[in-house]
Amino acid sequence: MLMGNDTIAQRCLRMAATKGHVDAQVYLGKRLYYTRDSLGILEGIDWLKKAARSENKTAIWDLYQIYVYDKDYRDSISAFNYLKKAVELKHPEALNDMGRFYYTGYMVEQNVDSAIVYFKKAADLNDKNACLNLYNIYRAVGENVDTVAAFEYLKKAAELKQSEALYEMGNYYYTGYMVEQDLDSAILYYEKAADLNEKNACSALYDIYTFDEGKRDTVIAYEYLKRAAILENPYALNNLGLYYQEGYMVEKDIDMAIIYYNAAIGKEDFAEPYWNLYNIYQFEEGHKDTIVAFEYLKKAVELGNPYALNNLGLYYQEGYMVEKDIDMAIGLFKTAIDKKYFAEPYWNLYNIYQYDEDHRKIKAAYGCLWNAVNLGYADAKNVMGVCYELGYMVDKDICRALGYYNDAAEKGCSSAYSNLGRVLSEKKNKKIMRYKPDIAAKVLQMGADKGYAECQYLLGMAYKKGCGVEKNQEKARRLLNLAANNGIKSEKDLEINNIIYKKWAKDAKNIEKVEVKH
Repeated sequence: MLMGNDTIAQRCLRMAATKGHVDAQVYLGKRLYYTRDSLGILEGIDWLKKAARSENKTAIWDLYQIYVYDKDYRDSISAFNYLKKAVELKHPEALNDMGRFYYTGYMVEQNVDSAIVYFKKAADLNDKNACLNLYNIYRAVGENVDTVAAFEYLKKAAELKQSEALYEMGNYYYTGYMVEQDLDSAILYYEKAADLNEKNACSALYDIYTFDEGKRDTVIAYEYLKRAAILENPYALNNLGLYYQEGYMVEKDIDMAIIYYNAAIGKEDFAEPYWNLYNIYQFEEGHKDTIVAFEYLKKAVELGNPYALNNLGLYYQEGYMVEKDIDMAIGLFKTAIDKKYFAEPYWNLYNIYQYDEDHRKIKAAYGCLWNAVNLGYADAKNVMGVCYELGYMVDKDICRALGYYNDAAEKGCSSAYSNLGRVLSEKKNKKIMRYKPDIAAKVLQMGADKGYAECQYLLGMAYKKGCGVEKNQEKARRLLNLAANNGIKSEKDLEINNIIYKKWAKDAKNIEKVEVKH
């Protein structure tokens, strides 16, 4: 049964096909095939075969496509025979597909040179995909590498509106490779590609409107992110998951975030969505499941996520979810550093080399501490301040200690606030620097306002003694009570007076100094 109600037109079409009108045979064959009725499909294929016997390129190409892609009628031998016929008739898409067969070695012996011949014939007939295939060969394949030829075929493919080629042209202008760098031209090409539903172009536009200072527009970025996600770009799916996890541009919805992360994993097996799922199941109230979290963590580690490697190192360092193994922890921290230069694994290695008796390496500890400091890690800056205050591993330098304490305090390190306030208010440092109890009080007030117990204690003592502030016994009592409730009841409870730092002060003269280049 033909589709539609125009029975006179249908009869005329069938009559024309029966009388040998080739175009009518092709049109009738296609209409019958697309009814998806089994009898209609078979009759449609028969009409296409009749047209093919008259060397009709469209019918031959359609039969090739049926025998390749229709799972109910798939026949690789018949498909290849029709492909060869279409190639003989110089059908551009057939020439391109024959090139692909030779390039991959499917149905023929693999031969890149033969593939190039077929791709060029198709490109000469303006087949956009053949142009893109030649671009890919000339930019990447061994002895055939020719960046100039590659770029010419890429331009031609872009002119023919091949979506991936338009995206690649955008990359060229974005990076300034083979062309003068031009962000506006890059955006233009990306937009043309996005209009043809090129998912990577949508993702590239998202990146530009999110991260480029001169183009930043969160609303436009979000629209391209959604489009890329709809087109199943795995990185867009992951990023949209982050939006829902953090409640950015959308209402926070952890279940929706989980859906997007799993969708990303379904499209490409990469580390980031596993890492994000780990964080949800490890930390998110209402979704906590440490066993599930650990499985996602291991998968992120397997795929080389540096933050996952660092966290698994912490698991082995602390014996959490695994048997404690410091050597395994060290290996994981070092691998994390190899993947990405960031502070946390250096800080963790510092703590092992400084405090673990079986792995103690003072110089190695200092090296790791120094790297963590250079990477801006607040706790590391505070400890470096202690090193300079006590003269441990380095020459004693109160001014330099103050600098590190100040940097660490600005990054929110609670101990740094108290150390900075304490050093500024200590009279013993008057010979080294100007005595500044009033500034010390302001620093301690900032720390106390944040709830830092040591600052509360030191500020309470300042009010008690009138050091940097007017004496006020009521304020002193209130602050000292707050500090006591938070574990600081006397001066001996201060971090600088703990057993470790006391040992540092004692050992400072006997420990070899590290040469430091500032």
